[in-house]
Amino acid sequence: MSIATYIEMGTELKHFLSLQRPLGLKFCLSEEEIPPKAKRPLRDFNIHMGVCQAVNTARNFGYTIGMTLEDMFCLPGASVFGLMDFDYSFYPHHTKDETAGRKLDKFYNERNRLLPKDKYKAVVFSPLDRLMVEPDVIVVYGSPAQIAKISKAFTWHGETVSTLFAGGLGCSTYAAAFAEKKPLIKLAAGGEKIMAGTGEYEVDICFPAEQLPDVLEGLKGTQRMLPYPMICTTLLNEPVVPEDYKITYRELANRL
Repeated sequence: MSIATYIEMGTELKHFLSLQRPLGLKFCLSEEEIPPKAKRPLRDFNIHMGVCQAVNTARNFGYTIGMTLEDMFCLPGASVFGLMDFDYSFYPHHTKDETAGRKLDKFYNERNRLLPKDKYKAVVFSPLDRLMVEPDVIVVYGSPAQIAKISKAFTWHGETVSTLFAGGLGCSTYAAAFAEKKPLIKLAAGGEKIMAGTGEYEVDICFPAEQLPDVLEGLKGTQRMLPYPMICTTLLNEPVVPEDYKITYRELANRL
């Protein structure tokens, strides 16, 4: 798909769910693939950034952010993005002892092998409604209800959506969605909240960019079973479901 098509679909996604600003993520084979007008953390802000900072800067300010290894603050994040190889352990900062740390290190080592080292030289995060690159992955932050609606769009096509929380290295979810070609939900851990300011009530989902048309179709297709926005009015009333949705206690009489 062309960049123009992604912009059109990204704008539709944003408006359908009243989202802040969905992003496109591109893994670049060379630094030259970074758009000339993209912001570079070290050059333009005089700081090194974590991936989570770059994501939140892009979605809050509307910047396109391009990063090479020299822009990266977190080396484990740079490693799972394929920009370098870095040995990392969750112990002692994240676990009570080395045994617990080794369990989580297995997660890191698996994520660290998803992308070949030194193949990708840069990454770009660009808002979908003003996209500058053809994306590999779509990243969407929103409320639990908004992200549930996007997840429901995948179930419209028979696909389930997973999440895996390790208390750190959340940015590896984006690499996993790219490498494994599947949608993934991420819950922000401490580093992302402290360094990047992700809100307490924010969740994000990422998925391969080529699935964006399926998401838009699923958003519309699931409006009957999971409308958005939705207000619950049944807490003290018996729920109502479509007449042809035979799941309630009334069906027991038909089985006797």
